[in-house]
Amino acid sequence: MKMEYMYLIRKGKVTDKFTVKIAKRFSERFMGLMGKTSLPDKEGLFFSNCNSIHCFFMKMPIDVIYLDKKYTVLDKETVQPWHIGKIVHHAAHILELKEHDGDVIKTGDHMPISENSEWFNRKEAG
Repeated sequence: MKMEYMYLIRKGKVTDKFTVKIAKRFSERFMGLMGKTSLPDKEGLFFSNCNSIHCFFMKMPIDVIYLDKKYTVLDKETVQPWHIGKIVHHAAHILELKEHDGDVIKTGDHMPISENSEWFNRKEAG
């Protein structure tokens, strides 16, 4: 899986950074974090074109961050093993993190992927 960075941006300033694996292939999306017993701090799994998740066959609770198509945080929750996350309308992407890693993230924050994102390019041009 490809590794990228997601930056937490609040009020126009980068306040945190997460290392994420991008789940693109069917097998990566299907397996997700199933079978994992832990995640390193500030490391997660990113799903594009996704607005809900489940935690079947998982062995740990996770923080789930729901993002719109422009990578703005719409909602977040902690989902326990063997439970289903909520369906967030207008969510286009999901970030799964270690439980409590999402505590620093707030609704309305912006979380672009890597420095090649539109947000960084706009800031450099502006």
